[in-house]
Amino acid sequence: MDPLSTTASVIAVLQLTSKIVQYLNSASGATKERKALRDELRACERVLEQLKDRCDEGDGDTEWNSSIKVLEGPDGPLGRLWVMLQKMEDRLQRRDGPAERLITAVKWPFIQKEVKEIFAAMDREKSLLTLALNGISGKLVQEIRRTVTQNREGLKILEGVDRIQASQSSVQEDLIRFQQSQEEKELNKERDAILEWLPTLAPSTQHRDIIDQRQPGTAQWIFKSPKFKTWLEVQGQTLFCPGIPGAGKTILAASVIEHLISRASDVSEIGVAFLFFSYQRQEEHKLNNIFGCLLNQLSASRPTPPESLLRLYKKHVKQKAQPSLAEILNSLHAVSAEYSRVFVVIDAVDEYQISSGQQRQFIEKIIEYQKKCNINLFVTSRFIPEIARFFEGGTSLEIRATQSDIQTYLENQMWQLPAFVQKDSELQKDIITEVSGAVQGMFLLAHLHLQSLRGKKSPKAVRNALEKLPTGSNAYDTAYGEVMERIDCQNDDQRELAKEILQWVTLATRPLTTSEIQHAIAIEIGEARFDTDNITEIHDMLSVCAGLVTVDEGSDIIRLVHYTAQEYFDRTSEKWFHNAQERILQVCITCLCYENVEYHPSESIYLDNGILDRGRTFYIYAARCWGLHARHLKTPHQSVLRFLRQRAKVKASFMALFLPVSSLMKTNRKILLQIQRPVTGLHLAVHFKLTSTVKMLLEENGPNLDTDSPFAINPDARDWWYSQTPLTWAAQAGQEEIVKILLSQPIVDPNSKDRINQTPLLVAAKGGFLGVVKILLSTKGIEPDVKDVDDQTPLAWAAAGGEDEVVQLLVSTPGVNVESRDWSNATPLTLAAFANHIKTMKILLSLPNVDPNSRDNNERTPLAWAANNGMRAAVELLLATPNVELSPKDKAGQTPAHLAARNGHQEIVEMLIVAIQGRKSIETDVRVQKPDHHA
Repeated sequence: MDPLSTTASVIAVLQLTSKIVQYLNSASGATKERKALRDELRACERVLEQLKDRCDEGDGDTEWNSSIKVLEGPDGPLGRLWVMLQKMEDRLQRRDGPAERLITAVKWPFIQKEVKEIFAAMDREKSLLTLALNGISGKLVQEIRRTVTQNREGLKILEGVDRIQASQSSVQEDLIRFQQSQEEKELNKERDAILEWLPTLAPSTQHRDIIDQRQPGTAQWIFKSPKFKTWLEVQGQTLFCPGIPGAGKTILAASVIEHLISRASDVSEIGVAFLFFSYQRQEEHKLNNIFGCLLNQLSASRPTPPESLLRLYKKHVKQKAQPSLAEILNSLHAVSAEYSRVFVVIDAVDEYQISSGQQRQFIEKIIEYQKKCNINLFVTSRFIPEIARFFEGGTSLEIRATQSDIQTYLENQMWQLPAFVQKDSELQKDIITEVSGAVQGMFLLAHLHLQSLRGKKSPKAVRNALEKLPTGSNAYDTAYGEVMERIDCQNDDQRELAKEILQWVTLATRPLTTSEIQHAIAIEIGEARFDTDNITEIHDMLSVCAGLVTVDEGSDIIRLVHYTAQEYFDRTSEKWFHNAQERILQVCITCLCYENVEYHPSESIYLDNGILDRGRTFYIYAARCWGLHARHLKTPHQSVLRFLRQRAKVKASFMALFLPVSSLMKTNRKILLQIQRPVTGLHLAVHFKLTSTVKMLLEENGPNLDTDSPFAINPDARDWWYSQTPLTWAAQAGQEEIVKILLSQPIVDPNSKDRINQTPLLVAAKGGFLGVVKILLSTKGIEPDVKDVDDQTPLAWAAAGGEDEVVQLLVSTPGVNVESRDWSNATPLTLAAFANHIKTMKILLSLPNVDPNSRDNNERTPLAWAANNGMRAAVELLLATPNVELSPKDKAGQTPAHLAARNGHQEIVEMLIVAIQGRKSIETDVRVQKPDHHA
């Protein structure tokens, strides 16, 4: 043992003892010996703790000092204990490794003789340490001498077994290394596949882009804040950071993330996940994608795929399906539990799904996650009372750019100003002083003010501008207005280019890449082919926009400089952009109708000439978004109607609309050859919910439809993917008006079946679209109980999804079988109980023909499935239902109580036991009260 001080020696032995106790807690086998050894070690720990306290006191007592010297002497108990504990640790470590698991099934590494000797040695050393505590140095010396031989004999026993094991280990070394290598390869392969399957949203790329924009030396104030330090150190804390627009919230959030990642790199048990919300990326930010992204980040930091995620992946990957939100959240909770600490940073929560109502749902879910998993949550937002209310229980820290940060930013940006400014240090000081004083803690306003000085021609002009810098609540609107006025003062070509760029960046339905916007601007409305000579360099595009747009280098996305710019143009677009939506629509339709873009069954739809560029081209945007722009027009545009009647163009756009970009750029001949069905422009109009366009297309067919005409549109045509008609498309999207229009066409079949035998009524019921279901049920000749390929009826699908109003309507419809059986022999009640849909269950249980004890192919009842899945409310409802069997056995002989216990649903097990006992008690009472007829 190293010649440490006595205190250090005691601490070292204490730490090693504690470590071995942890090993014993995680070991299996030899339960009795393991527990006894653990108790002996803990008793030794207590003596060592007392010894440490006595050493710390250092009272100078002569007898005590003599005892201390004996402890540190040759063959002292501390040294002997250290050697023995090291050998125990080595044995436990080797037995706990993956190689040992491969070679032998033995978990407990000590034979009985070894355990006996360890107990004896521990007892001897503990007695000697007690003598030292009592200050009996003479007796201590005698006992040490007496026990030296015994101690050495005990160590020989351990060493002998170690030599045998060492020889076995050398023989097995190659096999172990090979097995470990193979296991590691398989785990990495599986891990990569799982991470690719989960949503990503590319937060790391966004983080890199933001950090690249940060000025050196800024955004450091938060790390000195006591509130931040407390949040960092105390587990389970929430830090809500509101700030005014342009205060640098995103830069600061990125700095916090950088700090956390650096901290986590030194400690593997710290997990870090983050999200940057953006007003431009609303389509990507579905709840499943958001929480899937967090799950992806935390899973990526684990050496092996978490078991819960592995099960989820295997469940869905074969069907090429994505997990539900509930499944994602369950896996997220499980993965988070594998870390000692988890930090989650959410930036700009105010920019998330404001109009759809999902913002509230997201905040509720993230707070629920924070509480369940005791994570540390960092959230930034603008000052919005509705959002702030959610975080009232946590700590709040306002984000405001410090004066020094703004001055640092301005100093680093002086190179953007004219040469006469860069030569005049006094003028630079004036600019920094005036701008930093006017912006009131808003980085963005500093940027805009600086941009406003770029075109000045003299020091006097700069000083005059500094005197008129806008401040206060309307500063942004004033600043943006001044920028637009400067744009208007450019020559005609520059002005027109700037406004085209701004209207695209402002009104595009998703963020555009630089390549996409270059193509969009280059397209000449009405032309038959794309001219590559019309493409403008991205640098020239940025220069004419006077600082209002920027490019994120990592993602190559072109965007407005800030959310406040988007809000400004939302309010003032009619002033600056005349008929912008119509112009954007015409550009999209022109692109879709190019001569060199057309469907051919034997080759790619993309026939060069610059229209496509590695999947980032404008054609894909045009195919997927033209209809969203068309909705803004009051009447259908003639160019749209012409496009929808060109079958080859429609088929080409149809592929770009529905196939993944990777499939489009590496076109699969097999997929292409499937597109022989007459995909129509009507399908596309229905997809984009263009009611007026649908009506006009059908009116143009005339009273006598000629389906052979190249310009006619068959209202009952089927698509190439699922063999669905426009009516099915409209029904599954809940488009009531379009459903009515289509049903008015004599040729339309209200009971048309797609590739999996699903009818318009079934898909409407499945989606919970009550209005569409009512329309279809009132249609002459409708079949309300048709089964799909899985033998599920509209009622079965509605029950499985908990669509209560649809269920109520269907069970009151003549011809609907409330006890229909699907492929697994499950009834609608079983499907509802499986998913805990209580209102649906109540509707079904109120019907006289519904059997509460119906059995599926596994002989499981609704109660069995509810218990198996841990559905407490469903179990309660079924237990309160008359004549429900409490202990029906399935094919494997398992009762509901067995199923609940197997899956860890203890509360449900107790509910079932109480119900069973209660029923037995009632039956006993009935027997006692029954009169004796033989008396």
